[in-house]
Amino acid sequence: MPTSRRLFEAQYKKELIVDTPERQCFRYETSNLVYLDKYDMIRVYVLEFHASTQTNTFSHVAERSVSLGTRVEFKEADFE
Repeated sequence: MPTSRRLFEAQYKKELIVDTPERQCFRYETSNLVYLDKYDMIRVYVLEFHASTQTNTFSHVAERSVSLGTRVEFKEADFE
């Protein structure tokens, strides 16, 4: 029996780019997102985990509008 697949399936890729005792940094890539028109927004939330206090801290948000066929990138400065 064939397995069912959704028509659109977002794909995610995570890459560790910094790994030291003080910090770990990752690069994330998401593709195949579905959106309706140029007025849709992509919003990214970055949560930081502080090992010293064992807590998650909501710290940064960035957003951009989406245009058909355009790659949307967020850089570190977008979250400051």
